[in-house]
Amino acid sequence: MRHNHYLFIFLGSFVLLCMLSISLSFYANPYGVRFSQEKHDIYNYFGGTRTAKAIHIQEGSYDAFILGSSRSEIGIDPTHALWGGLSTYNASLAGSNFVETYKVFQTVIQQKKPKLIVLALDYSLFSGARSTSGDFNLSRFEDSNSSFSSFFKEHLSKDSIEKSFRALKYSIKGLPPKHYQGQKNGSLTFTKVINENGQHHLVFNTIFKKVITNSEAYPQEGFSSSRINLLKELVKYCSDQKIQLIIFISPVHALQLMTFKQIGIWENFLSWKKELSNISDTYPETPIYDFTDFSAFISEEVPSNASDTTMQWFWETSHYKNTLGNLILNRILTLDGGDLSTPFGSKLNQENIHSELTKQRLNLDLYEQKHEALLNHVKALIKESR
Repeated sequence: MRHNHYLFIFLGSFVLLCMLSISLSFYANPYGVRFSQEKHDIYNYFGGTRTAKAIHIQEGSYDAFILGSSRSEIGIDPTHALWGGLSTYNASLAGSNFVETYKVFQTVIQQKKPKLIVLALDYSLFSGARSTSGDFNLSRFEDSNSSFSSFFKEHLSKDSIEKSFRALKYSIKGLPPKHYQGQKNGSLTFTKVINENGQHHLVFNTIFKKVITNSEAYPQEGFSSSRINLLKELVKYCSDQKIQLIIFISPVHALQLMTFKQIGIWENFLSWKKELSNISDTYPETPIYDFTDFSAFISEEVPSNASDTTMQWFWETSHYKNTLGNLILNRILTLDGGDLSTPFGSKLNQENIHSELTKQRLNLDLYEQKHEALLNHVKALIKESR
C-alpha cells in the first residue's frame, strides 16, 4: 500500500509538471503560434528555429513563400510593398541544405497551392557534406514525426521550457523580437558585434570560420548531383501545377568570391551556375537571377581595420542587408526589372551562360588586382588554417 501511495504522488506530481509546462508554453508562446483564426502578425524571439517555422506554415494562411538559407532569412523582407496583396512568409532556414529546403517546400504545398514561391539559392545548400540539423528532424518538417512527438517537442521538451522562460524574460524587459514574419532581424544579429570589434574584424572572421575552414559548406569535391536533382523536382512540380516560381542566387561579397578562388572551389561554383542554367533552359517560364555577378553592390569597399565606418549593403561577406534585399525584390518582382542606374543581377540561360561565366572570371581577376591587400590577407588566413 505504501508503494502505491508513493506511486500516486509521483504520477500526480508528473501530471502537474506536464500541465504547468504546457500552460507555460501557451502563455509565453516562444514559437509565435497563432491561437485564433484571426489574421495577425507573426513575431517572436525564437522564430528562426525549424520547430517554429513548421508550425507557422502549417497553421498559417499564406499566398507566397520565401525559401532559402540564412541569407534570404535576414535579407529578404516578406512585408515589403512589392509583394502586393500577397500574404508572404519567410520560410528560409539558417544553416540548412537543399534536402531541408525541399522538405520545407513539400510542407508548403501540402497545406494549399501557393501563388508564388521565391527560391533563394546558395552554393552551400548543395554541399553533399552538409548534414540535416537535429532541430529539423524533431520538427513538423520531418514527416516521420507523429502528432504526439511534435506536441511533446513544442510544449514539454527541455528546449521548449527553456525558450518559454527566455521569451517571458525578454518580453518583460521589452526587448524586440528576433523574428518577424519569419525574417530574422539582421540588426540584432550583427550590430552588437560590429560595435564591439568593428566590421573589418567581423568580415575576416566570417571569411576564416565560415568559408576557409568550413569544409562542410564548401567541400573540395564540389556540389551534390542528388541535391541538384531535388531542385529539378521542385521546379518541375511548380511548372506542372502552374505555381509561379522565381529563383535567384543570393549575393555574397566579392571578397568571398575571391576566397572561393583561393581555396580552390571557384570553378566548382561556376559549374554549379551552369547546372542552374540548364534547368532554366528546360523550364523557360522559371527565371533564374544571379546576384553574384560582380555588380558595384557586391564589390563595395571593405572597411579598413582602423575604420569605424560600416558597409551599406552587407553585414559581412556572407549576409546582405535589407537595403540590398529590397533591390533584389525590385529586380525580380517588377515587370521592368527595376529602375536602377547601376545594373544588378543577371538572368541566366543557356544562351548567355558561357559569356556570363567568362565575364565573371575576368571581373574576379580585376578585383584581385585592385585589392591586393585583401588578397594577401585572405592568403595569410588560408596559410594559418593549414
